[in-house]
Amino acid sequence: MISPTLLNIMTYGLPCITFTFMIFWPGTLQFYFFCTGMLTAAQTIAFRNKAIRQRLGMSPLIVHAESTPEATASPLPSGLMNLNMTPRSKAAVTSSMAPSDLPDVTDDAKPKGIVGGAVSEMKGVATEVKKTWNKVKGATNKPGQRTDEAKRQAQAYEMKRRKELEKERWAKEEQRREERRAKREEQDL
Repeated sequence: MISPTLLNIMTYGLPCITFTFMIFWPGTLQFYFFCTGMLTAAQTIAFRNKAIRQRLGMSPLIVHAESTPEATASPLPSGLMNLNMTPRSKAAVTSSMAPSDLPDVTDDAKPKGIVGGAVSEMKGVATEVKKTWNKVKGATNKPGQRTDEAKRQAQAYEMKRRKELEKERWAKEEQRREERRAKREEQDL
């Protein structure tokens, strides 16, 4: 699930960045992006409406209940998130979660703010990218080099092929011997 800080950055920061880069693009292209964005927003709002979903034969939306009262208690109106709220303490984490699902929190956590949250998210993304890269790197040692598994498969194939070639050589040699015997028998007669 995306953190509230990153969600806020994407909600307010990306449009500013997009505007900065698109200001010099042709008006028709900007109008196309604007219309596409508005239609997407309208479709999203429409598909979240229970009556429309029923009328179109779509399955109802799944509503996830918050597991702790501390997570749902907010001084802000419903639907808004406060970026400076402190993370949940260890006591607020439910015991029903698996150990791998437990968030990394401390009792004395301080608010991170927008920049701190963005940096934290970027570090998390960088960690995931490094893990993925190490998996890929483990699959290939260097460009052009085979993995250990590929080397084992190649060696097994090589041994199999050598045995096949050896059998073929023996078969050809046996055929030559038979031909020689046949010639000797003809000469003897």
